[in-house]
Order: sequence, then C-alpha cells, then structure tokens
Amino acid sequence: MVTKNEVPAAIEGREISVIGQNIKPVGGPKKLPETDEVVYQLKADRRAESTIVKENLPKMWRFKDYSCLDDGDQIAGKQMWGLSSNFIGIGDLEVGTGGRTSAHPGQQLKIFGTCCMVLIKGYKGPAIDVHPKNELLKVGLKS
Repeated sequence: MVTKNEVPAAIEGREISVIGQNIKPVGGPKKLPETDEVVYQLKADRRAESTIVKENLPKMWRFKDYSCLDDGDQIAGKQMWGLSSNFIGIGDLEVGTGGRTSAHPGQQLKIFGTCCMVLIKGYKGPAIDVHPKNELLKVGLKS
C-alpha cells in the first residue's frame, strides 16, 4: 500500500473511493480518443484523498505510467481531477461522511468502471504543469 501526496501521482482501478470537501462532476461526457469509450469527469478540492478499492485486472497502467495500481494505494492533496466510465451524478455524493472537519461536513463518492484520479496539486511541491484532461481527453476533438 502506497500513499503519495506530491505531484506527479495518480491511481487507476475498477473502483476508487474519493473523499474531500468539494467534489463535483465537471464538463460533459467525453470520448477517450483511442477507444471511443465515454467517460465522465470530476474534480475534488480541499483535503482531497482517493483510494483504490478494486484494482484493474489485468493490473497495468492505462493513463499515466506513474499510476499506482494496487488495492489500498492512495493519493492525497489540495486538488485532484479524474474520470470514470460510470455516470457520476450529484445524487451519488454522500455528504457528511469522509473528509469531515468541525467547519465542513465533507463529501464521499465511489467511482466505477474505467477509473483514474490524478493529483493536480499536492500538499508538498508545485502543481502539475499540464492539466491531465488536456492529455487524456485530447481537448478540442469531438466529444
């Protein structure tokens, strides 16, 4: 089990738990350029943390060559972005569970299918140079 809180860091799996204080779906559905698989984007801000609940089979990276792939691997930081092939709706968010502080109830979400979460800004060091959605989704192509 690995925990990373500095850029570059990412996790990939079949099921990922996302905890934070500001989790929300962003943008519309997009197609992955190489497979035409439809994915849904999300972002997590403020004390965000993502953990692999179920790993990919076969266990190999698909999006980032530095991704952690084992059950229990985790990334944590100030800001994350990710995608899931399973639709993410506002009703999927659980409020008042993980990520709770005395001033904020916290939010929790589980994403399924083809899943990836990338650390944009960790607790240490600088933010990532190029936003992963520009690389992974080839922004500007058909959606």
